[in-house]
Amino acid sequence: MHKIVGFGSPIMDRTTNTTIEILHKYGLKTNNQVLGDNKYNDLYKELNGQTYDKQIGGACQNSIRVLQWLLQNTYPNCTNFIGAIGNDDEGRDMQAMMTETHGVHVDYMVNQSLATGNCYAFVNPEGRSLIANLNAASTYQLHHLMSDSASRILEEAHIVYVEGFFLSVSADTVLYAAKHTAQNNKLFCVSYCNTH
Repeated sequence: MHKIVGFGSPIMDRTTNTTIEILHKYGLKTNNQVLGDNKYNDLYKELNGQTYDKQIGGACQNSIRVLQWLLQNTYPNCTNFIGAIGNDDEGRDMQAMMTETHGVHVDYMVNQSLATGNCYAFVNPEGRSLIANLNAASTYQLHHLMSDSASRILEEAHIVYVEGFFLSVSADTVLYAAKHTAQNNKLFCVSYCNTH
């Protein structure tokens, strides 16, 4: 059985409905995405108490879980994902959802000081606006790939898939994985994503 490993930035998506006026109040545009920072704290406070739909997110993580869903009957347990989460409830929820609900083996590096990354999707009649707060997702380091569990995943993988965003997170990890695939006649794939 061929195995695949994905390297990416795991985030928890939070989707809610809002008005165009609220987006404009905070300088957000419809059908756009930005990196979050402190200037959006008042927006989060204003929308506190609204109901959010929470789903696993992140370009690569979503691709890997959909791939596992497509292959579940033919190749169960063929997908793996590596990235960084925070030592918090959202990170633990994400790990349980990926493993138990979606059947993907995950090996997350756990950042002790930053929260698990998230992305707010504010939906309105004209489209949506995204604010990504990468937090721990932006802290993955090569030393984690050298751990027994993560290195075993890379060794057993026949296909290595890296999201473009991950190049700005841990270029040395991407280079190490690319060299490994070249030296072992494996397939290396990169998805060039949109900008943040």
